[in-house]
Amino acid sequence: MSMLPWLVAALALAGAGAFFLYRRRARPAYAGNGGQQFALEVPPSPPAKAPAPPPPPTAAPAPPAARGGVVASSLRPWIDLEFHPERVVVDAAVATLEFSLVIVNSGAAVAREVLVEATMLNASAGQDQRIASFFANPVGQGESIPTVAPFQRLEVRSSTPVRLDQLEALQIEGRSLLVPIVALNALYRWGGSSRGQTSVSHLIGKDTGGDKLAPLRLDLGPRVFRALASRAHRLGVRR
Repeated sequence: MSMLPWLVAALALAGAGAFFLYRRRARPAYAGNGGQQFALEVPPSPPAKAPAPPPPPTAAPAPPAARGGVVASSLRPWIDLEFHPERVVVDAAVATLEFSLVIVNSGAAVAREVLVEATMLNASAGQDQRIASFFANPVGQGESIPTVAPFQRLEVRSSTPVRLDQLEALQIEGRSLLVPIVALNALYRWGGSSRGQTSVSHLIGKDTGGDKLAPLRLDLGPRVFRALASRAHRLGVRR
């Protein structure tokens, strides 16, 4: 099963230099013996010519026209989510995904009442419709984080349990397989009544050290699956 690659962003750095100017004064030069004074006859100088009239003043160049563009009239927060699966615990009736989540405010204003909710489902033909429905109909209930300041990173740990009879396990060659997909909503407010939403989805499996993930076997009975990895799924919301 082919996974989506991670996206990587790069930052460019720039530097500037400063130049310093200095001015050197000319010193007067003296000639002759320091113990004698010389009287010299200097022919009279011709009368000085009247100075030429100064040129008429020129008009100052017009300032350059301002570049076109739109200047933002307000600042807002932007919440981003960094998902890291830790383990999946399977007992006789429930599968529980335990994970850590880094909440990042990449915007320029404080995000308030940040509420994160999650759901887990098994990969199937109708997975995208279920994920899109979860994004479009957030529950919006539960304990929220009061504030996340601009450029603040806040790590939380949480879990989401699902009954095995609701996961619709995949049956392949006599094996019962779980290919977990987690969907997350982050709801928040800023300013007076402005609202934002960031939603992401990730495919989870056993880390194989390559691009592919291995499914989790449910037919082996209760157990704990560690050494997990995730790949970003294409569905998401950022508004």
